[in-house]
Amino acid sequence: MARGQVSSQVATVILAVLLIAGISIVGMKWLGALSARGKTQALLGFQKQLTEDAAAAAAKHDRFSREQYPLPGVVERVCLVDNERRQEIQDSIAALNEPLLLDAVRTSADDSVFLFSDELERAFPLPKLSIPAYPHFACVRSEGAVELGLRGSQGKALLVTDLIASVKLAGVAATLHSSDGLMRLEVAAGSFLPPAGEDTLSVSILPGSGGQASDSYRLSPAGARFSPPAMLVIAYPPQLVGDCPASLTFTYTYDDGSSQDFASVQVDCVSHEAAFLIDAI
Repeated sequence: MARGQVSSQVATVILAVLLIAGISIVGMKWLGALSARGKTQALLGFQKQLTEDAAAAAAKHDRFSREQYPLPGVVERVCLVDNERRQEIQDSIAALNEPLLLDAVRTSADDSVFLFSDELERAFPLPKLSIPAYPHFACVRSEGAVELGLRGSQGKALLVTDLIASVKLAGVAATLHSSDGLMRLEVAAGSFLPPAGEDTLSVSILPGSGGQASDSYRLSPAGARFSPPAMLVIAYPPQLVGDCPASLTFTYTYDDGSSQDFASVQVDCVSHEAAFLIDAI
């Protein structure tokens, strides 16, 4: 084979490699642009649907809807705030555990829905949204979708959070999450001993008293017991108690006004959570 023929074949191979590389780069850029457009369209679709559902709920008293809203995978959490309670939210202890949300609320005057990955992905207003219960905001995790309930009440769309703050127990293990996502109660199978006729364990949030390191939660039904004890896990604000306290105390107030202090059995300094064992509510 002549040298000129070899050189020609080598040049052809090099040109083919360069063409393939060029096509690959263009293809990757095209796929990236397509992915970005898809994410934007999904976020806009979520905003449109939630805005329409909130307006429909607000327009009719006691109208209730419970919907699954699809979201792009990049969104990890959706937080909703009551715009009329912005100052109370900024002053609440619960908001200290949501630094991204707290910063967004402080810097945005009108937005009430915030979508987060490890940063703020999108925010938009929802004027009719009402969250009357303390702490006047709610954050839910997204795994490709979030489920939200809206009920019409006095011209507002009331965010219904008690749907995710109660669980029926029928001898099985369960974990109950508070509607703010800052507390969970882990109950072993067969350990829930409720009063006669009760089979549902629920949690509501009460305004924390000044100076407390954590917000207050009311568990029900009153008089229920746990044997063995249930594990109560609460997020703590490192701004108030430090990044890694040696121990923390949770004070539970019963319906009769009496109270009991529970010392932490474990402190997770990475997740900023403290665990307590409780045997009665």
